[in-house]
Amino acid sequence: MRKFHISDVFDVPDLELVSLSHNSEFLLVSSNKDNVPHVYQIQLSNLDEWVDLTPGEDRVATGSLSGDDSRFLFPRETAGNEKHDLYVTYLKSYETSLLVDLDSIRVFKADWTPDDTSLLFDGSSPSEMALRRFVLSEEETTTIYETSQMSAMGFVNPDCCDMRGFLTFQILWEVGKEPLNGQQIAEKIAERRGTKPTPGTIYPAIKDLREEGFIEGERSGRQIIYTLTDSGKRARDESARYFYQAFGDIIEQCKIIAAKSDNCNRC
Repeated sequence: MRKFHISDVFDVPDLELVSLSHNSEFLLVSSNKDNVPHVYQIQLSNLDEWVDLTPGEDRVATGSLSGDDSRFLFPRETAGNEKHDLYVTYLKSYETSLLVDLDSIRVFKADWTPDDTSLLFDGSSPSEMALRRFVLSEEETTTIYETSQMSAMGFVNPDCCDMRGFLTFQILWEVGKEPLNGQQIAEKIAERRGTKPTPGTIYPAIKDLREEGFIEGERSGRQIIYTLTDSGKRARDESARYFYQAFGDIIEQCKIIAAKSDNCNRC
């Protein structure tokens, strides 16, 4: 398990409290290092040293501490794809291991049951949204409640982008309109949805889109300017068709409302 001195991660854009241990001996905080958020443990008796509980290249910004303070549960997100698996870090040994392989499920929240014997998590796949339970002793996942997603109505999530979170689609859309740097992409997205994605969210997604060949970057001074490749343009168009198929009727109704009032004037 890697350890970092506080000076290694102090000068970063994001710092957020995740949890306080039940025995009040340590904090868990989410912070960026190299533009990738991880969760760190800070002993209150020694604030100068942080221990990375979620090592790896994938971003982890949240998680849940077990009731006995011995284990930290977290969903590991693959940058840009918004698909997760559930991992656990044991706080005595600081060993991290895969706990639940979820394939194509995007986890919204995961937590321990009060007796620490099971996990509860909700999330979505391309075909459904569901609340699930994983029993540790049986290593078995059961579905408690589920509801159909858009694919059940004939809508198919495009291969290029995960349309459940819309982040990669929004990046393709904004970069497709004009060349932008990372900060400008985040600002454009903020104009649309009211909240600005953090560097730890936006840059891993951009990196993933570059690796898949959908966008390319060219350095201009100290900045990197991103544009769509030909495959990126096709991916944008495919995603836009999916978006309109799913939400077109809402958009059209919003236009009617906007024509009558100041509401929904961004449609």
